[in-house]
Amino acid sequence: MNLLVRYLAALVLMQTVVLNCVYAADTPSSQRSAESARAMPWVRAEIRKIDTENSKVTLRHEPLTELNMGAMTMVFRVDDASMLRGFAVGDRVKFIPESRAGQLFVNFMEKDN
Repeated sequence: MNLLVRYLAALVLMQTVVLNCVYAADTPSSQRSAESARAMPWVRAEIRKIDTENSKVTLRHEPLTELNMGAMTMVFRVDDASMLRGFAVGDRVKFIPESRAGQLFVNFMEKDN
């Protein structure tokens, strides 16, 4: 009986850990603090394409050192397409990238003078 209780307690503990990990991975960035996101370094880029319908922007960017990626042109998602208003193809920008569940997002973006 004692072994069965220990087994069930371990099972409940493992289930709790797994559920906490799943929840943390699915938490949208809007629930994260802006200060922690801004702790990431700004990256300079040039806008190559804007797809507001699908909440995406294509950027030719410098190396993403925090994400161990070199300089390249790639598509990033944005949580809200309104973030892309005021930008045009060819604009030089600086942005803060984030990787979530294997996808790249732009947390903040502003024009770079």
